Amino acid sequence: MGAGDLKQDRHSKRTSKNRPIATKSKENASGAEQVRKTRKELYEEIVSLKSEKNMSVRAIAVALDVPKSTVHKYLSEWNLKTPSTELKNKGRPKKLDSGDQRFVRTFLRKNTNAKVKDICNELLNSRGKDVSASTIGRLLKKINLKFSKPQVVPLLTDLQKRKRVEWCKQHLKTKLEGVFFSDETYIEIGSVKSGVWHKSGKRPKVGRAKFTAKLMFWGAISCSSRSPLFAIDGTMNTDRYIALLRDNFFKWVRENNIEMRIFQQDNASCHVSKRARQFFDDKNIQVLDWPANSPDINPIENVWSILKERVGKRNPKTKEELQQVTIEEWDAIPQKVIKKTIMSFKKRCNQVISRQGEKCDY
Repeated sequence: MGAGDLKQDRHSKRTSKNRPIATKSKENASGAEQVRKTRKELYEEIVSLKSEKNMSVRAIAVALDVPKSTVHKYLSEWNLKTPSTELKNKGRPKKLDSGDQRFVRTFLRKNTNAKVKDICNELLNSRGKDVSASTIGRLLKKINLKFSKPQVVPLLTDLQKRKRVEWCKQHLKTKLEGVFFSDETYIEIGSVKSGVWHKSGKRPKVGRAKFTAKLMFWGAISCSSRSPLFAIDGTMNTDRYIALLRDNFFKWVRENNIEMRIFQQDNASCHVSKRARQFFDDKNIQVLDWPANSPDINPIENVWSILKERVGKRNPKTKEELQQVTIEEWDAIPQKVIKKTIMSFKKRCNQVISRQGEKCDY
């Protein structure tokens, strides 16, 4: 036996201890999935191989694909003449049964803000079950329930929901090539903080100024390109918006021979003012009509989220550094990522339609 064969044999001995008890290989020779054996079935098979064929413990373990410790355990029961019907599961019984699980589900459905401590108290008062917070934590993980901060979204009126559905049906098959989605966003120094590793009980503290600097940024994206990111110190009004488009964005489109069939913007007052609409008419630019309170349909919202996360990891300290870092990270976002967010437009529209105007996942 060579060194490689010896190493492989040792590996097979190690891994055999980790195989599931009472389980053969996942697939047999024909490719069909094997069914997990009960304790009774496994017990009877082991006893049969020992009593009828006088096989060794190792041979039985190999034949049934179980650990040798399992074979030893069942043969000990056989030597004590224990009937297969009296085999019992080992270990401590569960504190919470299926009825308790249903009780917890119902309680959390009615009390969505309840904490783990509230669940423990309710189980004790209503069902007499005194359990720890860790037991409740394991149960919640098992039944796939998680406590997290809800996403804050704009409220939608019934009229807005109906118009959103109509708009999505109308634009479901819109050709996305040549459409530029635009928007503004604020980025604040220290607004995005990623988690850090630390020892238990020693949660780190991060200092933050009471009044932090922030900048507004404007950008536009399409399937094939993105505009430069423009920093705006202060608030946006109609004059500044028209100047930004005329002197920066449309100039960039012309100089780089960019195809722009449709321009998208939301319904901010500076975007839809009388002078802004007249500006688009004079430039003969087709503006995509946009439903009210609908940032979830705009793919650029996802790009803003990516940008803020990247900027937060670099942790700029001053307003000048914030502007430089944000522009660098905007340029560094892969175009395929931007295109992927834009191509999700149809999925967003379908979700809005199926949810009767409610927010889509974004």
